Parts: sequence; structure tokens; C-alpha cells
Amino acid sequence: MSDREIMLVGSVPLKPASAVFDCVCRHHMTANMRRLPDGEQAGWASGMTRHANNPALESFTSLPVTTRSTTFFDHPMPLFRLKPGHVASDVAIAPLGVLDSALNSYQEFKAFKAQGKFAPETRFVVTLAGPGTSFGTVLMPTHDLFPIIAKAFKQEIRQVLDRIPHADLAIQLDLAGEVEIEEYRRRPRDFDLPIFERTQDIWPFEGSTDLVADIAAVIPDDVELGFHLCALWHIDQSQGQDLNVHVDWANTLSRKITRPIQYIHMPTTFDYTEQDFAPLQRLTLKPGTRLFLGVVHAEDGAEGARRRVSAARKIYPDFGVAAFCGLAQPSREEYRHAHSVDEIMDMHVAAAKA
Repeated sequence: MSDREIMLVGSVPLKPASAVFDCVCRHHMTANMRRLPDGEQAGWASGMTRHANNPALESFTSLPVTTRSTTFFDHPMPLFRLKPGHVASDVAIAPLGVLDSALNSYQEFKAFKAQGKFAPETRFVVTLAGPGTSFGTVLMPTHDLFPIIAKAFKQEIRQVLDRIPHADLAIQLDLAGEVEIEEYRRRPRDFDLPIFERTQDIWPFEGSTDLVADIAAVIPDDVELGFHLCALWHIDQSQGQDLNVHVDWANTLSRKITRPIQYIHMPTTFDYTEQDFAPLQRLTLKPGTRLFLGVVHAEDGAEGARRRVSAARKIYPDFGVAAFCGLAQPSREEYRHAHSVDEIMDMHVAAAKA
């Protein structure tokens, strides 16, 4: 049996991009990888900080993501609204901050490819934090906010499309806040998340999936498209993760997006069993879409990854392997017991052989 395909979700805490590419080569991962991210050299969700500088918006309060003790989410997040005297049409969104970093990283990717270190068909991944992740702290009516978001994303994506050859390009949308809000909406009494309690009505499931589908429509078929569906688990590990939410997101995107989707990534928790993977029986992906499961967790390493692969393949045999999230977005438990990037790459290789 051949090894499973490997996906790097996005963030890899190495700089510059050539260090990410060199690490992948050093661990002999390229034979099982069709796409390579640059490690998100500009930082993840770089556009989120731009709301404070928008002349039509003002910060009016702050809320914690959660009031439970966490490692990464223990600071309040500012919420924004229209300034008095302004209307929705005044909100002009500055560039999301993806293009310049992607162009620099692509030059490094191209050099590796020219040296024969990557297969000719290998693609460079440009990752954008999703619309709900980037704009989830802006409190405006959905019918006013969503057209503004769609315009900003389409402008940024078109610039990337104009500057990077399509045959070398994959565009990935990281749907974090979008999926997490749906997790919260289905189990509000299980989670202590003031930020989502305040913003959930702005981001209804049908409207959010419509928005993502509208953004995806600007990407031509000769460019690959992929999604990372995140989870609340790395914010609050006490309540587990219901994969039904991710299956519903994947099925709805597959139905609403008319162009091909090359891959969809779903996370797991480190205590997942066969029963937790049962919702995958309902998964109806578009033809040609590869499912990647985030079975790699630093807490239990290769042994845990192999156990999760064994459980998942009984439900959905054909999938690739990945970490549960980007390597720079570890769970709290992983943060307490840090592993080197090299160690985590070895875990990916072991999971691919399971």
C-alpha cells in the first residue's frame, strides 16, 4: 500500500520560506505532497489588525474570546462598528496583506522547483484567513457587511492570480471563525465564548457558506482551491469536537461551489475514536476532492496518529494526513510540551505510512 498524501495546513514556524521548503525536503516529504505553503511568512490573518485604521470604523468595546483559562486566547478582542455619520458604503477595505508576502515566497518556491527539489506538478499554496475570521469582529448587519467582505477578498485574490502562474498556484481559505461559530451555535451551553455570543447572528450558516462560495467563484478552474476547516477545540478542550459540523460545512461548500474543490481539511482531537469519525459516513464531496484529516497531534506523536488513522479508515478509507491545525497554532497541551518542527514533520511522515 502506498503512503497517504501529506498536507501542511499552513503555518510552519520557520523563516524565511526557503527554510520551510528545505525542512520538507530534508524529511523526504515531497514525494507525498502535491502542495507546499510558505509557512505564512506574513503571519496568519494579517488583515485582522487593519480595522483599527479604517477611517469609517471605530472600536467601541472589547470582549474575551473565552473567560476560561487558555494559553492563546486570554486577551480581549476589540469589536468595531461604523463611526457616527458613516454608512456602509464608506467602508473601503485596505489590501488584506497577502500579496507581497506571497510573491516573495513564490520566488523561493520557484527556485527550489527549478533545482528539481519539487516535482513539476507541485503547487505553491497562498493562504487567506476566511471572511468570518478576518471580519468577525466588525459588527454590522449581514446585508451590509458581506458585500464589503466579498469585494475585498476578490480584489486580493485577483491580484494573486495576476502575479503567480496559475499552473503553480493553489489558493486555500482558512475557515476558522466561520466553522467555530457554527460549533458554538449548536452547543451554546457547552462553551463559554462571549465573542461568539455577540457575533453569531451576523454569521448565519447559509449566509456564511453563500459568501465563501461567492468568493471561491472568482478563482479560475486552472488554479487549485482548498479549505482548512478549523475547530473550537484548541480554544476550549473541555468540550470535544463534533465532526458533524465540519461534515455539514464540507457538504454545503461542495454543493454551492460550482468549480472543482481539490481538498478539504478537517481537524481531530487527540482522543478521537472510530465513533467520532462516524459523521464521515455522510460526507458527499465533489468528485476529485481529497479529504485530509488532522490526525497529527504532538501530545501523542506517531503512535496516536497511527491510532486515529486506523479508526478513521474504517469509516472513510481514502484520505490524506495532516496536523489538526497549523504548526504555529498548537493546542494548549502541545504548547506546554513543545516539540521541534523536525519532530512534528516526522510525525506527518509516520502518519502517512499508517
